[in-house]
Amino acid sequence: MIEKIIILGSKGQLGTELCHQLEPRDDLRLVAADVEECDITDGEQVRRFFADHAGRGEEATAVINCAAFTAVDDAEEKRDLAMAINAAGAGNIAAACRDVGARLVHISTDFVFGDGHNSPIKESARPDPLSVYGASKLAGEELAMQNNPATAVLRTSGLYSPWGKNFVRSIAGYARKKGALSVVHDQIVGPTPVAPLAEVAVELATAPVFMGGVYHATVEGGCSWREFTQAIVDLLQIDAQISPTTARQWGAPAKRPSYSVLDNERLRLVGLDRFRRWDEELELFIGRYGDTL
Repeated sequence: MIEKIIILGSKGQLGTELCHQLEPRDDLRLVAADVEECDITDGEQVRRFFADHAGRGEEATAVINCAAFTAVDDAEEKRDLAMAINAAGAGNIAAACRDVGARLVHISTDFVFGDGHNSPIKESARPDPLSVYGASKLAGEELAMQNNPATAVLRTSGLYSPWGKNFVRSIAGYARKKGALSVVHDQIVGPTPVAPLAEVAVELATAPVFMGGVYHATVEGGCSWREFTQAIVDLLQIDAQISPTTARQWGAPAKRPSYSVLDNERLRLVGLDRFRRWDEELELFIGRYGDTL
C-alpha cells in the first residue's frame, strides 16, 4: 500500500494541481519538490533527495515526475538543456526510484509522434518526434522505463489550468487586449486540463497492483488550435475576431505534428480513463475558472 507520494516539478501546472488534490488527504504523505529542492539533472543530488525522503518497507512510495523543459521552440536552440532535463533527468529519477523500491509515474507528451496520422494514436504506434523537445521527451521515456521496471509513462497534450502560462490563459488575455487573433488551423490536437490528468496519475500511482508501461492520457477527440481558440472566446463571451493561419505562415522554430490526437486505449482497458471530450472539458473549466482568466 502506497503511504507517500513525491511530486517532482511541484511548481508547474500539473505539479500544482497534484498538490491541491493531495494536500487534503490524510491517507497519504505528500512531499512536494521543485528544482530548488531537487535538481533532476544532478544524479547524485537526486539520489540524496530520495535517500532522505522516500519511504521504505511499510511506507511504500510513489513518485510522479512533472519536472520538464517544456519550452518547445526554445529547445531547438537549447538542445543540451532540454536533453539534460527531459532525458537524463528522467533517467536519474527512475534510477533513484529503483534504488529505494519506489514506483514512478512519468509525464510525457504527444510530441513524441510525427506526421502521418489521421486518427487517434494508440500507445502501440511508433514514435517519430519532429522536434528537439519531442526527441528529448522520448529519450526520457526510454531511460525511465529502462532504469526502473516499476514505471508508468503518461503521454498527454496541450495542458491548461487556472495558473501558470498556458494556451487558455494566454488566449483570454490576448483576445481581450487585441480583439483579433490569427491562430493555426492545420494542427489537430487534444488540449487537456490538468485536473483529470492529476486524478489519473494519482490513481495509477496508488493502484493496489501497479501497472507499468506507456499510457495515453488526454481528452477525447481533437480540434485545431483555431477551433480551440474560438471555443475559448465564445465561452468567455469575449468580442474577438479569430482568423486562421497555417503552421508554415506562423513560422515557429520547432516543427509540430499536424495531427497528434491520442487514444487512451490502455487507460480504458484498466478502467482509469477519466477524460471527457475536449469541448466538454473546456466548458467545465471555463465554468469553474472563467472569472479568473
